[in-house]
Amino acid sequence: MNPTHIAVIGSGTMGAQIAAHFANAGFSVYLFDLKKEGVNLAEAGKARLLKMDPEPFASKQFADFIVPKNLQDDLACLQTCDLVIEAISENLKIKADVYAQIAPYLNEHACLASNTSGLSISALADHMPKIVQPRFLGMHFFNPPRYLPLVELVPHAQTCLQLLDDLETFLVSHLGKEVVRAKDTPNFIANRLGVYGLLTTLQHAVELNIPLEVVDELTGKLIGRPKSATCRTMDLVGLDVLSHVVATMGATCPDWLQGLINQGALGAKTKKGIYQKTAEGLMVWDIAGKTYRPAIQKANSEFVKAIKTAGFVDAWPGLEANPLPEAQFLFRLFRDLFAYAHQHLAEISGSRIEVDRALKFGFGWKQGLFELESAIHGKPYADTIPEHLNLPVYARQKYPASPKIVFENEGAYAWEHEGALVLSFKTKLCTIGNSVLDALNQARECAEQSYKGLIIWQRESEHFSAGADLMNLAGAFMLGGASALEAILSLFQNTVLALRYAKVPVLTAVRGYVLGGGCELAMHSHKVVAALETYMGLVEVGVGIVPGAGGSKEMALRASQSSNAKEKLLQYFKQIAMAEAAKSAYQAKEMGYLRESDVIIMNPNELLYVAMQELNALVAQPFVRVREEPIKMQGLPAWGNMMGMIENLKVGGFASEFDALIASKVAGILSGGPIDPQSVDAAWLLRLEREVFLSLVREEKTQARVQYMLETGKPLRN
Repeated sequence: MNPTHIAVIGSGTMGAQIAAHFANAGFSVYLFDLKKEGVNLAEAGKARLLKMDPEPFASKQFADFIVPKNLQDDLACLQTCDLVIEAISENLKIKADVYAQIAPYLNEHACLASNTSGLSISALADHMPKIVQPRFLGMHFFNPPRYLPLVELVPHAQTCLQLLDDLETFLVSHLGKEVVRAKDTPNFIANRLGVYGLLTTLQHAVELNIPLEVVDELTGKLIGRPKSATCRTMDLVGLDVLSHVVATMGATCPDWLQGLINQGALGAKTKKGIYQKTAEGLMVWDIAGKTYRPAIQKANSEFVKAIKTAGFVDAWPGLEANPLPEAQFLFRLFRDLFAYAHQHLAEISGSRIEVDRALKFGFGWKQGLFELESAIHGKPYADTIPEHLNLPVYARQKYPASPKIVFENEGAYAWEHEGALVLSFKTKLCTIGNSVLDALNQARECAEQSYKGLIIWQRESEHFSAGADLMNLAGAFMLGGASALEAILSLFQNTVLALRYAKVPVLTAVRGYVLGGGCELAMHSHKVVAALETYMGLVEVGVGIVPGAGGSKEMALRASQSSNAKEKLLQYFKQIAMAEAAKSAYQAKEMGYLRESDVIIMNPNELLYVAMQELNALVAQPFVRVREEPIKMQGLPAWGNMMGMIENLKVGGFASEFDALIASKVAGILSGGPIDPQSVDAAWLLRLEREVFLSLVREEKTQARVQYMLETGKPLRN
C-alpha cells in the first residue's frame, strides 16, 4: 500500500494530530468534520494544530498539506482516498452512524481504519456493509502521534491478512512507526496494561498516603519511564479521555478523579487537572484535603538516591522488606503489574515480546514488564519473535549484532559493514572529547586506505551527539590554561576539516540531539541522513561560548553561497546568538544546519540502511574530493545590522549584558567584523573562532555557565 491521498474523519485532538503526521510524511490529507452553523469544524481543528506544544508539524509548511472538508458537502472527495481513518468519539453508535454515511463513497480498494483506543473492532465491523468488512480494522495511534511511535493494528475475523502486511509495511517505513498486532480485546495491549497500572498506582498511593507529585517523582525517570510519569501523563492525555478508556475495561475511576472530571478539570487542555499552573507556582490536587496546594512535597531523598545509585533492577530485592512508604509503593505496584500481565497474557496477545513492545513504544518505557521481570530475577528473556516482525520492511532495520571491530578506544569503535567503515561513539550522550576526536581521525585514515567510505552513526544511542565534552574542556582549562584548550580546539577544527576534505565519502546518520560540536561534525560531512526527530543546532551560547569547531565558519560559508546572502547571514546570526535549535530535521533544513541535498527519513531505525544507499550512490562514479572554497565576508554593513539587533534584544529584555557580549562576538565572526567586504579562506575564519572562543572562556560568567550546565544539565542566564 502506498496511498497518495489520506482522509481522517474527526478533527479533535487525535484526529487532527494524525492528519498532521501524515502531512509530515508528505501526504495530502483531507480532514473531515461536521459543519455547524455554516462553520467547518475541521478548519478550527487545523488551526489548533499550529498552536499546540509539542508541535505536531515537523515544519509549518506541512499545514498546507491538510485540506479541511465537511461531512455534509464533501464526501465525494473520499473516492480518491486509499486510506480513511476514523478518529471520532469513543461511542459505538456515533461511529456506526458515520460508517453508514461514508461507506457509499469509499472506493473499492480503500482501507477503512478506526483509531478507537479500545472499542471492539468486531462490533464496529458489524455496522458496515459486508463488502467493506475485509478492508476494515483497528489502527490505534498513541498520543501525540508524531512523537510516540506505537500503532496497534487490530483485525477482526474478516480482515484481509494481506492488508495487515501491506499496512504494517507502509506505517513502518513511511510514517516511522513501531507496529504491534493486538487481539480484539478491551483496550487492546498497551492501554489494557497501562490503565490497570495507572489505577493500581493511584490505589496504592492513596493507601500509603503518597502525595500525587511524589507519585510522579517515583514513577518517572527513576524507574525507566518518561519524566511525565503518571499524573502529568494523565493531564496530557485528558482525564475525560482516560475515563472513557477505564470504562471500556468495565472499571471506574476513583471518586476523587471523577470529581475533577465533573468540575471540568480535564488536564492540560483545560489548564487544570491533577496539576494547575498559577501565578503562585505549580499546584497539585490534594486527595485528602480536596483542594489544590503547592506541589512541593518530595520523596525520601535517601531512598531516591539509593534507587538512582543501584538502579531499579538491583534495588528491587530490598523493596519488600523496606518499611518506607515509597519502597512499599513501588514494590506493590510492580508486584501487581507482573501478576496482571501473566494472568492476562494469553487473552490480550500471547506474546511477551509484543506486550513489551507495546509498553515501550506506546508509553516510552525503557523496558517492558516481562523484560524488567526477567532482569530482576536474573532469568533469560525468551519468547518467539512475532511472525509479522519478519516482513521484508524490517530488513531495512538490521545490522550485525556482533560487528567486526576494526579498532576501538575509550570513546568510540569502528566496525565493518557492507564494504564501509562505520564509527560509533561510546561516551555519554555521545559527547566529543579527545578520544572521540582521535577515533574520528583514525577512522578517516582507515577508510581512505581500505573502505569505500566512512559512516558516522551511533549504534547504541538515541542521540547523535550532545556536543563537545564540557568536562573535558573544563578540565583542560583548569590544568593547562588557555594553551591546553587551544590545542583541543585546534584538534577539533582540524578533525572536521579533514573529514570535509577526505579522499572517500564521509556520511553522518543522525537522530535526536545533534547539538554544538555534534552539529559541527555533521555539517562537515559530505552528506547527512537525518531522522525526522532530529534536534539540531549551534547552541554554544547557552554555556557562554561560541561555536568553535568550524560551525561559525560553516554558517558564514553557507550564507555566502546563498542567493539571498544578506538575509541568510542575519538569520544564522540570530539562531546562533539565541542558541536556537531545530525541533525537527525539516526545521534543520530551514535553519541551514542541513543542506537541501541532505536526506530526511521517517524511521530512525532505517538510518544505517539509507546511509549505505547514499554512500553507494556516491561511489557509483569516481568520488570527487571537496576543494576549499572562498568565503565572502559581508563585513561592516552586516556587522552593523547585527549590532543593532543585539541592542534591540537588550532593550526588549531578551538579552542580558553578558548575552549581548557573546552575541557581539558571534556577529564579529559571521560578518568578519567592521571590515570591508572581502573573501577569506577557512583558516582565516577558524583562527577568528579560536580567538573569540578562548577570550570567552576566561570570563567568569562563562565559567559559571559551564559549571551550572555540568551540575544541572540546564543553561544558566547570567
